[in-house]
Amino acid sequence: MSSSPYSRLAVLSLTHIVNDANLVILSTVIPLIVKEFSLSYTEAGLAVNISFLSMIFLQILFGHLSGKTNLGYMLALGLFIIGLCGFLTALANSFYMLLVAQLLMGVGASFYHPIAYGLTRYLYEEGARGKAFGLVTSSGDLGVLIVFIASGVASVFYGWRFPVIMFSLLAIVVGILSLRYFDLKGWGQEKTVKTIKDPSIIKVLILILIAYILVVSVNRISYSYIPLILAEYVSNQAVINLNIATLTLFGIISGLISGAVIDRYNVSLYTVMITIFMVISPLILIQYTTNPFLVFSTLALLGFVIYAHKPIIYSYILGGSISGNFGTIYGLTVSLGMVGGLIASIATGIFADFYGIHFTMIISSGISLVVLVIYLYWLNTG
Repeated sequence: MSSSPYSRLAVLSLTHIVNDANLVILSTVIPLIVKEFSLSYTEAGLAVNISFLSMIFLQILFGHLSGKTNLGYMLALGLFIIGLCGFLTALANSFYMLLVAQLLMGVGASFYHPIAYGLTRYLYEEGARGKAFGLVTSSGDLGVLIVFIASGVASVFYGWRFPVIMFSLLAIVVGILSLRYFDLKGWGQEKTVKTIKDPSIIKVLILILIAYILVVSVNRISYSYIPLILAEYVSNQAVINLNIATLTLFGIISGLISGAVIDRYNVSLYTVMITIFMVISPLILIQYTTNPFLVFSTLALLGFVIYAHKPIIYSYILGGSISGNFGTIYGLTVSLGMVGGLIASIATGIFADFYGIHFTMIISSGISLVVLVIYLYWLNTG
């Protein structure tokens, strides 16, 4: 089979689609599961989110191990575990069996991000790396869209277990593909001279890790509370869902465009511009909630600028600055983002109880302003 950079990029993108689709599929059928197992809201929330608990702790470990073993084997192993746990989820006849299956699902998903992002950084040089990261990153978001559409339709006709089984099978098939395309031992020799022990690199990593955590926090706040803001003005749930889907759709577009932009143009200016728009978009949203066109346009803009940061951070900043086992760095980055996003969404909810749901967007804007300050400081001292 061909192992050209283009075919490998296509397979990496496909693995991300399947990985993220399986990771979120329970969210697409949770109303049916709640009904079948008579779950409380707390139990439903635990079932949907428990897989992330495994990922927070294991991604750094698997990223570190990726420098010492066959990358194709590790990528495939993660997908095989996901496939197996999907079957266990579909076979669950109790809430506790469901929890165990999803906790193990997180173990399988922990392989993906540090290895796939590390592979992208390893396989593609500067000048092509941004586009590669943009495509791979956007593919995960595409997987989320696909599973929401496909699972929603399939579960209506065949029940919630059927789509879970189908996407589990896809994980196994794509896992076999990864064995064929990524038969690579570790990361090999790096061409860059700076290492993670370089004080200047440590300073950059700390700044950018903080910025990444805050960007993920804005993402989680947006998805958690914008539906509640819209519900105050729109009674049709389908319309609310369509507006929220706009965030992800334009996030996918953003990943592709941003990857191309940072390969060819002034990254510093682009980074500052999208962050400025990330500051003002939430404020525009709460100012014009009764105007459907402005709501849709603002959500499109917000989705674009939030997701634009990922290829920038993964490629231009981390990708151009580090050497050695960068799988560890990507694992650390994604895990810290998850922790920060979880804490931020909970803390923002507490503030909303005191100051109202619109205050969540003020918090989002404030967090984005901190990101802007970090970027400006980094650019001024870099």
